[in-house]
Amino acid sequence: MRDENRSRSPELATWHRDQLPEHAPVEARLPVAENSVTQIAPGPYGSGATIVSNTEVTAVHGIVRSRSVGVVTLKQGYTGFYIPLRWAGELKINGVIATPSAMHMPEEEVSYHVRGQERAMLGCILPRIRFVETLAALRGEDPEKLTLHERALELSPAASNRLRRRLAAILDKARRGELQTTSGGAPFDLTNVLFELVLDAYLDGRPEPMRKSGRVCNPGRIVRAAEERFAQAGPNPVSLADLCVAAGVSKSALYLAFESWCSEPPIAYFHKRRLAQARSRLLNTEHRRGAVKNAALSVGLTELGRFSNDYRWLFGESPSTTLSRSVI
Repeated sequence: MRDENRSRSPELATWHRDQLPEHAPVEARLPVAENSVTQIAPGPYGSGATIVSNTEVTAVHGIVRSRSVGVVTLKQGYTGFYIPLRWAGELKINGVIATPSAMHMPEEEVSYHVRGQERAMLGCILPRIRFVETLAALRGEDPEKLTLHERALELSPAASNRLRRRLAAILDKARRGELQTTSGGAPFDLTNVLFELVLDAYLDGRPEPMRKSGRVCNPGRIVRAAEERFAQAGPNPVSLADLCVAAGVSKSALYLAFESWCSEPPIAYFHKRRLAQARSRLLNTEHRRGAVKNAALSVGLTELGRFSNDYRWLFGESPSTTLSRSVI
């Protein structure tokens, strides 16, 4: 039986899974263009999520249980806030080391890169124009001249605790199916509640200062340009030279950017990303002759002996064992 609970009303939809499909997009209504997890160290994979949304806004509580790099790209017209709750070891969000009282906005309005070990997070996704217009009105500024922060916002302890506590309570009630109405019986207004929470926190926050090392100029832009080149290539090979041309940087700058954001050299990172893609295909295909070979070739892993060895090293099982657990 699938561990899934949905509760719907004309305004609200709640989605919960204790175990998400391995290396597959979240099957929920999200204003997200890309959502991927690339495991970068050996160990079991696991993740779970609770998501509550309406036609305007979304709140998320997520858990990832492997050392990995997660990439989330919002759809055009949205902005968001990533709020780390708990984590093991060092956690970096868009190249910034997470702290217990920070919330993070997407780099260049749309993307998050999250690198770390086991971690739990909260998140909000909101219409960007409405957020900018409301913030400008509160500040008495022209919305066309207002620029949102693109890095971490350090909150006061009181503001941080209030944001985490109230957002976690909303998601917990959603998971239990208790969020459809308020205590007075009126429909729960998720849009206004999330806007109020996030705007209060944003106005309280202090931007994390830019730190320029002199060695890498905008590592996030470099990594995203390389990822776009990788995506365009599909199953075809991608060389370091290809990635450097796409990002417009030298090999040393490319390596420094990937070390900062992914803790992996670029070619090694994309190889593991292909392994994760192959795993997703194996878990979502029929168990038939040639399925392992087809999954490997479909993501550009043409050296089948190396594919099998690397796959077993990263995921702790053979590709055929993964295939035997296929959901189809």
